[in-house]
Amino acid sequence: KGLLTHSLKDKKEEAYTLVRKGLKANIFSHVTWHVLGMLQRTDKDYKGAHKSFTQALRRDKANAQILRDLSGLQVHLRDFKGFVESRRDLLTANPKIKANWITFVVANHLNGDFETALKAMQSYSDSNEASNEHSSDKAYENAYEQSEFFLYWSLLLEDAGKIEDAIKMLLDHEDRILDKTGMQEALCRLYTSKGDTDRAIEVSFQLLDRLPENGVYQLQLMRIKGLVSED
Repeated sequence: KGLLTHSLKDKKEEAYTLVRKGLKANIFSHVTWHVLGMLQRTDKDYKGAHKSFTQALRRDKANAQILRDLSGLQVHLRDFKGFVESRRDLLTANPKIKANWITFVVANHLNGDFETALKAMQSYSDSNEASNEHSSDKAYENAYEQSEFFLYWSLLLEDAGKIEDAIKMLLDHEDRILDKTGMQEALCRLYTSKGDTDRAIEVSFQLLDRLPENGVYQLQLMRIKGLVSED
């Protein structure tokens, strides 16, 4: 009733009153705490919503919907450590869901734990579900997801400081990557970081062949050649 009332014009306070009555009747109800958090989130009281979702989770630790709602707030509040734990709980509860693996990887990436993120990425790739999906080119949607998967894996390796591995990831899966421009941009960046000027210049020319009027690519090439400073 509180949720429905909150959606009506000028009924916000009444909605909160109803939910607080529910808490007064049963403070141990995970449903009521969850509803309170949903109202607070809608009203952009994110810290209050975080507290309410946490209270709800204490009363129903395995509730996937509460975990998803809480993890979304944790990202918004930049509580990346909490985000990791929420996504770990969701992955542990249901490891067959692809989104649980990818979001767990992203959570660790945001938290700066690159090794855990890479291990999870490898585990997901090695699983039967991932192997079947990423070896199939029957549907464009799967091919596109596959392309983004390898581009992101390379980015994760790059952020972890594994430049050689990041380059190898792109080159080994070049035929599966649909976004050739994105791949070339990444390769140019990686070759530059590695100090391989010749290959960085080669890829820069390839990018300019695609988009000759792109000022960013032009400036990038001049910087690699040492014609302009990084500033």
